[in-house]
Amino acid sequence: MGIANNGDISFYEDTGTTAKFFWDASAERLGIGTGTANAAIEIRSNAEQSKRALRIAYDGTYYYEIEQLGSGGVAYNAVNATAGGHRFEIDGSEKMRLDYAGNVGIGTSTSLDNKLEVNGGNVRVRGTSTPSVKFNNGELETVAIKLNSGATGTLGLRDNKVLIDSSGNLLVGKTAASSNTVGFETSADGTCAITRSGGQPLLLNRQTSDGDIILLRKDGTTVGNIGTFGSALNLGTGSVGLSFYDGVMRYYLELPQVPLLTVRLT
Repeated sequence: MGIANNGDISFYEDTGTTAKFFWDASAERLGIGTGTANAAIEIRSNAEQSKRALRIAYDGTYYYEIEQLGSGGVAYNAVNATAGGHRFEIDGSEKMRLDYAGNVGIGTSTSLDNKLEVNGGNVRVRGTSTPSVKFNNGELETVAIKLNSGATGTLGLRDNKVLIDSSGNLLVGKTAASSNTVGFETSADGTCAITRSGGQPLLLNRQTSDGDIILLRKDGTTVGNIGTFGSALNLGTGSVGLSFYDGVMRYYLELPQVPLLTVRLT
């Protein structure tokens, strides 16, 4: 042990040559494992990891350690913390928790059942081009959600197989809204466009029983339907009327309740 005239205090290892516990009086700093101190408390060792650890203990069973791992970074170890884990508080209020199972909770202090739980506020993913959220099941990795570049970028799902553009259009199999482009799209105003090349764009299949396959309504009132009767195509029920308009004349084809077909021209 050595006490300098300026108040510095040094505790030496067993050979008495190297200070391993040092108090810098003028800077009010404490060095452990070093004869100098560059922070209020500095723990240093280039030999043993355990000599670069700070332990806060309840007893020999329950304690918390911070260890410097050299080039490997830092380890935070809550030993036997099965009831709590790591809790991060501000002014005594818990803001985030990492529990013993490796689950992370933000804004919640309740029991965590998922790897990440967020309560309140928003979750933001930033990026300079196309920020995305990816999922990996060990065999396949896919971009589940991606915001494509541009001030009015589209939101892409499953590697852009499904898109939501800045106008709120939902696009499947296409990257821009157009009824002349193969794919499916629907817009916020209720318009739906289905386009296919070389095949039927719409297939409707009713199973088991006869009945409606398509129900047509005007202002909430049914005006017609298309379905099956006796496994054959059936148009409407009750009094059925069809009109054909060529831009000048309108033709009506009517089938009243009685078995009579009427054709009239207006």
